[in-house]
Amino acid sequence: MRGLRASLAWAAIAASMASCADAFTCVDDISCGDGGRCEPTGFCSFVDGGCPAGRRYGEHASASLAGTCVEEPIAEGTGTTTDVVTTMTTSMAVTTHDETSGDPATGAVSVTSSATDATVTSDVTSDVSSDSGSSGDDSTGGGQRIEIGPLLVEDDFDDGAMWPFALVPGAWLPSGESAPGHAFMGEYPTGSAYYGYFRFRLPIALPVGTIITAAHFEVGGLGDYLWNPRSDALRIWIERSTDAAQVSSLDAYPETANVVAAQLGNESVRWPEVGGLSWNVLETNASPQLVLPFQELLDGDDLGLAEGAHVQLWIGADDLGNGNREVAWVDRSGASDNVGRLWLEVELP
Repeated sequence: MRGLRASLAWAAIAASMASCADAFTCVDDISCGDGGRCEPTGFCSFVDGGCPAGRRYGEHASASLAGTCVEEPIAEGTGTTTDVVTTMTTSMAVTTHDETSGDPATGAVSVTSSATDATVTSDVTSDVSSDSGSSGDDSTGGGQRIEIGPLLVEDDFDDGAMWPFALVPGAWLPSGESAPGHAFMGEYPTGSAYYGYFRFRLPIALPVGTIITAAHFEVGGLGDYLWNPRSDALRIWIERSTDAAQVSSLDAYPETANVVAAQLGNESVRWPEVGGLSWNVLETNASPQLVLPFQELLDGDDLGLAEGAHVQLWIGADDLGNGNREVAWVDRSGASDNVGRLWLEVELP
């Protein structure tokens, strides 16, 4: 049964690749990938010196816009735009912004995997402009805003797939399912959530009173299995823990009676927020905003989250009982860099 499903999944990859010209609707600049910008039309554009405005729509825009020049230049200096530039280095630079003064200040924080002692981090910088006479939203108390990311899944055992199987309480594949770097999430078998999990280490402390202002997750796609992009969707939970433990046994499956590690929060986010999820194959898939579940996690303990603590996302089917249907994604055991990653923007008290 599993072998047949894997074969069908790879067939689905080929079918999905054949239809990769379908329009892709962006939600923000990050969802467009390197150099991309999400235009007001909802489609991605990229730098092109041959266009009057300097940008051209990508091949995955709508049929009427794909490959055409963007008509109007994007206004800059409005005081509401934050440009985030990421570069892989040996440490993570956490960019801060003092809402009371408007002066940015950057401090370096090292992020090290406890399993490999390998530093897996990146630089994050921001260019924040402000309107004259305005220095931020005073209603939040004028705290310090910090942008963190991308946080990467650091270790092979920091992501994987879990699902119920036959009479066994759960099945667990931390190092790929049908091949290294290849895992599924969705519904399998019918009526049972087939979870993907993703664990990230925080490079700074988030004390009590911290406000989550933005949060989103991305992961590379590999294909799907009986997935209906017109109606099927995923749902994202965040594990309720001040330091989520690395999954180490079948007992971590969230729906088993004796579960200890994976206590999912009450707040969750449907992916996408409405409609069906069109899963990108051999490209990045970006989630909606995850502010509510992250804020629930942070507010759920009087101690906040310490520097070096781990947060863990669990992703399964949005609703159950509609038959076997899953999407395939890139896990850490493979050679790809397109593994799970997380961006956060917070305001410290």
